[in-house]
Amino acid sequence: METKIHFYHVNDLHSHFENWPKIRRYLNQKKKEHQALGESVFLFDIGDFLDRVHPLTEATDGYANIMLMNQVQYDAVTIGNNEGIGNSKNILNNLYRDANFPIVLANMVDNEDDRIPGWAKPYIIKTTDEGVRVGIIGLTAPLYLSYIPNGWLPKESFEVLPQLLTELRTQTDVIVLLSHMGIIEDEHMAEMYEDIDVIIGAHTHHVLPQGRKIEGTLLTGGGKWGTYIGHTTITLNQNIPINLETE
Repeated sequence: METKIHFYHVNDLHSHFENWPKIRRYLNQKKKEHQALGESVFLFDIGDFLDRVHPLTEATDGYANIMLMNQVQYDAVTIGNNEGIGNSKNILNNLYRDANFPIVLANMVDNEDDRIPGWAKPYIIKTTDEGVRVGIIGLTAPLYLSYIPNGWLPKESFEVLPQLLTELRTQTDVIVLLSHMGIIEDEHMAEMYEDIDVIIGAHTHHVLPQGRKIEGTLLTGGGKWGTYIGHTTITLNQNIPINLETE
């Protein structure tokens, strides 16, 4: 029996709030439509939702952005460099205090205790109504010279992915990577890790209208400022992915 899973994502909004009303309306509408059809649907943000160039973001230390994100039923988000290095450690540690969505972030730890911050998880696993287990990992750009003075220690993908994929391989049917690493690193990860089914990319503001397949992994990217909303569909047969498409 074939089943479909829909993934919608936004990346690199950079506090361009003028686009937010139509984005919010579209995402919430699509979630309702797919659910009414009995189809599984996930909503993601891939980082840099906030940018202190906007006065509202600056005045609220990004809190206003999180309140806007709460208007959408996000299933998972990861952070970009604007969240990570555009805020002090204390501000970032409190940024998501009222978020109603999970933050996945596997490659940044507190340099005092070498632990992932309490407001994040390296990955989450969600199970659809059809019983498909979806593993969702988050990675952000490891900008050492900026993160370390802020009290964080970023890690490269090769330092965290092998162990995470080993853990997820037996627990999931589909693995999705929310990557704020940039297109070059996304291509490298697709070549290196065959267990990843989809890499939803950001940071370099790349646009891949039809996606790009590398070694069986589908790469996507939605540009910047909310100009595009990514939509990826996975078709499965008995919980085994048989087709991946994006638009």
